[in-house]
Amino acid sequence: MVTALLVALAGCGSNAGESSRADRCTDRLLAGVESTRAARRYVRNTYCELFASRGWVYEDGALSVDAQRWLVEGGSEECESETGTIPCEESRVIDCALLRHVRRDEAREYVASLGREVECDDGTPVEQLGVP
Repeated sequence: MVTALLVALAGCGSNAGESSRADRCTDRLLAGVESTRAARRYVRNTYCELFASRGWVYEDGALSVDAQRWLVEGGSEECESETGTIPCEESRVIDCALLRHVRRDEAREYVASLGREVECDDGTPVEQLGVP
């Protein structure tokens, strides 16, 4: 009986760490935005819990650049050509919503890895992406 209780408590402790990171991620993503309880639940369930479970949320709620890579890969498009399916031409405009919440050094490294000049879809200057 005592062993079962200890196992249950140990499991709760490990989930609690992910949950608190997911909460801080949610707080960070919705900071400065008036949000409803439903919107908060959506952001937490759809993004932050997933990111936390994969180790992509730092203790303070900042995101790893892996969250951005996941977003980009999930939305990657392919186009048909005479020789088959190829990646569509890469745009100069990128989605910066998550990059604003990624550690600054990781965000800068990610932008540099794109190998082209880019601009944010929301008008954020690329140099201002990321959190300290």
